[in-house]
Amino acid sequence: MTTIDLNADLGEGVGTDDDLLDIVSSASIAGGGHAGDAATIRHVLKKCKARGVRAGAHPGYVDRARFGRFRLVVPLDTLLSQVRDQIFLVRYIAEEVGVPLSYVKLHGALANQTAEELAFAVAIFASIQAMDARSPSLPSTIANRFGPPMPLAPR
Repeated sequence: MTTIDLNADLGEGVGTDDDLLDIVSSASIAGGGHAGDAATIRHVLKKCKARGVRAGAHPGYVDRARFGRFRLVVPLDTLLSQVRDQIFLVRYIAEEVGVPLSYVKLHGALANQTAEELAFAVAIFASIQAMDARSPSLPSTIANRFGPPMPLAPR
């Protein structure tokens, strides 16, 4: 039987999270960069747990004013730190609530840049994978452009 994962980006302050959680099978939760905060993350994760919805972290450029939709010129080590911080926040609250994080899905301009620039993508995904070798984080756009993902190292 074929199944389709119906995903939504949540915790972004749109106000439709509860309604969307009634129909999605996975929720990508903003980690405070482009949107979201600890209270919102906790609320969405509790709802995911209650409804059996898979949860993932959804980091983006730290740019609330433009919702992470524009590329920022920041030192790579700063950007990697910001992405890790967002994932750590979502992961910390997920562990507190008792919800496993299943994946990482990049947001907006950050996702687009990784789809277009191989060296940038390698740096971003290596940084994410170093946090937890079991974290799937390779979007299909990268796989389609640069080939299939490498197997994740066992933990």
